[in-house]
Amino acid sequence: MRRHPIMRGFTLLELIGALALAAIALAVLMQVLAGAAQLGARADHAAGAALRAQSRLAELGTLQPLTPGRSEGRFDARYRWRLTVAPWQPRDGGPVSAPGLQLLRVDLEVLWTGGSADFSTLRLVQDSSPGAPP
Repeated sequence: MRRHPIMRGFTLLELIGALALAAIALAVLMQVLAGAAQLGARADHAAGAALRAQSRLAELGTLQPLTPGRSEGRFDARYRWRLTVAPWQPRDGGPVSAPGLQLLRVDLEVLWTGGSADFSTLRLVQDSSPGAPP
């Protein structure tokens, strides 16, 4: 009886299969890492927008009276803003009244290349309309 020699190592087919599997795993890993990088960039933009919005909303009504209307401007080269101020109306449509006071809805949109974020708040101000009590 003749013995067959014991072969050690891998065949070419096994090596090609292992390399193909490693290539697929590497491609999937690269897609996951690219997605994570994009999410990180979005989070960075959103955080920057929130900080700038907080600053803009904090200064409203301090340097000049807050009045209904629209305005827009730039924070810096990356971010710009749009501001809308209007009298607030409740959902049921009922009147909002307090002698000498007015409730305003402030909507601030912060925009950057590829995205935007919206912020809203209410502000109570002295009523400056004609005939309002002092």
